[in-house]
Amino acid sequence: MPWCTLVVIFLVYMYMCVRCNSSSAQNSQCPEQFCNCSKRQVSCEKHGHHLPFIPPIPKDTLVLKFTGNFLPLISQETFRNVTSARLKELVLGGNGIQNITSDAFEVFPRLTFLDLSGNQFPVSILRESFYGLRHSSLKKLFLIQMALPDLPLDMFEYLQNVSTLQGISLNYNNISNLVGSVFSKIRGLRNLGLNNNSITNVDFGGTHLEVVRLRWNKLTTVPRFCDNARKPLAPRLRVLDLGHNLISQINRHNFCGSCLPRLRNLTLDGNLFHKVPNNTFSDLPSLVRLSIKYLRSFDITFETTCFNSSSMRLLYIANHMSMFDSKSRTDYKNIFRYCRGLNVLDMTRIRLTTYDGVMLYELLHHLTNLTKLVLQSTLVLTLPENLFSRMPFLGSLHLDHCYLSQWKLGVFRNVASVKTLYLDHNEIAIINQTSFPAELLRGLKQLSLGYNPYLCTCDMVWFREWTGNNTKVMLNWPYAYKCKSPREWATKLFSDFSLSYSYCHPLSPYVIAAISTAAGVVLIVIVVGLFYHYRWHIKYFFYLMRARKRGYEPLPGGDDDFIYDVFVAYHSDDRVWVISELIPCLERKEKLRLCLHDRDFEVGKLIVDNITEKINSSRKVLLLLSNNFIQNRWCKFEMAMVHARNVEEDRSDIVVVILENIRTQNMSNSLHVLLKTTNFLEWSNKKSAKELFWKRLVASVKPESCQ
Repeated sequence: MPWCTLVVIFLVYMYMCVRCNSSSAQNSQCPEQFCNCSKRQVSCEKHGHHLPFIPPIPKDTLVLKFTGNFLPLISQETFRNVTSARLKELVLGGNGIQNITSDAFEVFPRLTFLDLSGNQFPVSILRESFYGLRHSSLKKLFLIQMALPDLPLDMFEYLQNVSTLQGISLNYNNISNLVGSVFSKIRGLRNLGLNNNSITNVDFGGTHLEVVRLRWNKLTTVPRFCDNARKPLAPRLRVLDLGHNLISQINRHNFCGSCLPRLRNLTLDGNLFHKVPNNTFSDLPSLVRLSIKYLRSFDITFETTCFNSSSMRLLYIANHMSMFDSKSRTDYKNIFRYCRGLNVLDMTRIRLTTYDGVMLYELLHHLTNLTKLVLQSTLVLTLPENLFSRMPFLGSLHLDHCYLSQWKLGVFRNVASVKTLYLDHNEIAIINQTSFPAELLRGLKQLSLGYNPYLCTCDMVWFREWTGNNTKVMLNWPYAYKCKSPREWATKLFSDFSLSYSYCHPLSPYVIAAISTAAGVVLIVIVVGLFYHYRWHIKYFFYLMRARKRGYEPLPGGDDDFIYDVFVAYHSDDRVWVISELIPCLERKEKLRLCLHDRDFEVGKLIVDNITEKINSSRKVLLLLSNNFIQNRWCKFEMAMVHARNVEEDRSDIVVVILENIRTQNMSNSLHVLLKTTNFLEWSNKKSAKELFWKRLVASVKPESCQ
């Protein structure tokens, strides 16, 4: 072969390689103008008439979602840009499809899921379109919201050899009759969805179905599951949903075990019947889950053995009814006696109000195998003691939205198995160390206590410390936890709440006395200690004797309208400070006339008269505030008299001195107002602070003519 021929062949080969690589690169690109691509999935959605074709997609695409666009005709030509992709899932919902050729889907032999929902065209065209799927690997077929009427008997004739097809969804159509023979040709079909149709008649004959969902239809009676010869029409049926139909009555003959030998999951929610008769489900040998929620009646009766079942493990009976009402015909003491194997019980919204918890105990004490108990929104005001301790496997307990405010110590005793506890949206104000046993708290994985009206006082300090160390356990922390009172903490996050240990644990006077007494070991030390402890009382006694003999010396430049310069309101326990600090400074040094109740009140006159007369005879009033002062009724009377005189006579002659920190529980509204409207001085033992204190106090009480 001449060398020139070899060169030509080589050049042609190189050209073809470049061409192929270019084409491959082009096919691997995502049509970003119309679509989003990620992990072998392409989504081209909601372009309407602006996208009347399927653009080229990467070859490795497995899922194509082409919805909300415009494809009136589906044929093999429609898929010319995507035939190289080995699609397994194809979604063509809402594309205004009017026609599909019979061979359109033959280009996708590996297709396992097809969704034609939201397109409305004749049933005959839909039937013919299945011809292209006769050799496919289809597993699921969605035909939702397509305005489909009753289906012809040969609707799925072309799919009878597709052994992989297991599920068909026909939700939201106009089907009124479920005819089993329509689906009997699809031998692999196990799951059929017919929710939200207008079905009034059901015939299961010839089907191999395991899951049937007939929710939101117009059934007035429970369908027949046996033929006239008592042979089961759907012997493989495991899951049956008849919720939200118009069924007005049920009984044990509707659910025979020989007709439904494998039924495990039965849903009857939202129907019209108001009574569940005795032994309605007792003949179902495989029943595990039963749901009878939100029946359209407020006068619901559960007869004594209505839940009789040895196999049932999950029971959902959330309804708007009262269990303990005197008019109720439900035998609450025994309705759970015959289903002791229950693991899950949901009684949401059933009114379970009881003021001593006895009836609630009688209702639930048979259920010793529960792992989950839901009592949400049941208005349980009182929890019985020793109920939950009878449930050693209880792992999840829902007591939210129940108006609970407190519970007895024995309610959660020996309940270490609970891992999830919901107590949110109640009326719980205080949680302390006795609210939950330590073994319960140690085992909790989730605790919900949000949206309660917490009283943020010293009683909540322990809970605040516990939550700080267990934030991972607390659900909705911290935004769902807020203080409601007192005023200084209202609306603030509980996570910001903080009170010091010393504030909440003040040293008791008895402890101080015990320490002082213990210090005296020797009699002489005791005598010296007592003399030292009462030295100011002794000095005060001699001072009174001397003052009564000497009387007052008039101040130069004083105002003769007042007998005293300052009326001193103080508690007897604070007289030591008056004698040792106040009198030496104001009387001896500044020559002011002080009125002291121990010294200047007239003997034999009523205390009220003494207080009133002496206050009116004084130019200024000095309030020496302490915790003892605030708690004493006569001291509070003096404070009220002074405040009233200031308001009535529009005067501002009150001088307030705070001798110690005032505890929150002693802070009354009137005292709060006084401190807000009056400048006050705070006593301190520091030398530098003392000098400033006396300078300001003297300036506040001394007559202007003497300053």
